[in-house]
Amino acid sequence: MIEISTNMVKEIEKTLGRYKSKTPIVLYRALNRAASTMRSNAAKKTRKEYHIKSSDVKKTIETIKARRSSLGALVVSEGEHVPLDKFRYKPRKPKPSNPPQLKVAIKRDGYKDLKDAFVTDINGNKIFKRVGEKRLPITRMAGPAVPQMIANDEISDYAQDRAEETFYKRLDHEVKRVLERGR
Repeated sequence: MIEISTNMVKEIEKTLGRYKSKTPIVLYRALNRAASTMRSNAAKKTRKEYHIKSSDVKKTIETIKARRSSLGALVVSEGEHVPLDKFRYKPRKPKPSNPPQLKVAIKRDGYKDLKDAFVTDINGNKIFKRVGEKRLPITRMAGPAVPQMIANDEISDYAQDRAEETFYKRLDHEVKRVLERGR
């Protein structure tokens, strides 16, 4: 979390001098860039840890941008469990007679055996598991939710650190920009 203290605001106002009325603009621009950086870095780091598409991660992340009137940006990830067929698995195609053991790789540390699961073609290949002894009902198997993946300490710390780094770089840049242009 990036916190803006009153001392920081006073220091920015002092640096801006006669343009001190531009302080909220400087802050919200830096905050918004930090928020977008956090989103993209969370997606990148999640891709390095898990076998999941960046688009599947990014579509769960919502960024609420800062404005002049409210200097607070928010990056929130909400989503349901990701179906196992969105990760790596083998065999890729259904084999009805004598199917091989299904293996799934959610994290990048290798494949894990999945007992009693099978691949079937229902509007594309999907991974299911039988509920009882009978042929039906079957349920679609799911892995972790994207917010759970992002909440991993390594991923969240990485994204947070990059966002803070970006915030301070952009803050300096925006102050220089206002001083050079005068607007």
